[in-house]
Amino acid sequence: KAELINHGAISFDGRLVVDAPLYNNGQIDLNGEMEITKYVGADTVFSVPQVIGEKKVVSIGINAFKNNKSIKHIRIPEGVERIDDFAFSGCSALEGIILPNSLQTLGYETFRDCGELKSIDIPRNVRWIGDYCFYRCHKFNCIYQRNFFVFFVSTIRT
Repeated sequence: KAELINHGAISFDGRLVVDAPLYNNGQIDLNGEMEITKYVGADTVFSVPQVIGEKKVVSIGINAFKNNKSIKHIRIPEGVERIDDFAFSGCSALEGIILPNSLQTLGYETFRDCGELKSIDIPRNVRWIGDYCFYRCHKFNCIYQRNFFVFFVSTIRT
């Protein structure tokens, strides 16, 4: 169930807030694409929906999951191309995340201070990883990369 909460922001299932472009008359445009703008749930395991209200989810917005203390595992669906700045920053319980092959961009400080995150599999289509993406991920010890990128430990550690 989706309901309008504020100028194009839609509450979905009581846990996600998504951005929906508006027509000039203020009605929601359901033919475009969605961005997850805020997660307000308390799940420990969560799968971001691939489609909301017949609109394809294509990005995880700035600060969308920031400072969530309960989520441990998350799955991002195929079709998501971008995870924006600070999206999972401060998710202190986050242990694992499954990223889609469609992903192209990981923003600035995306996983900063995710102290329980140990490793991540970066899809081959990722072409840009923002500065300090894994900053202060103290248990982080491995990046699996199926591309030509080379990651230096000094960019991961504190």
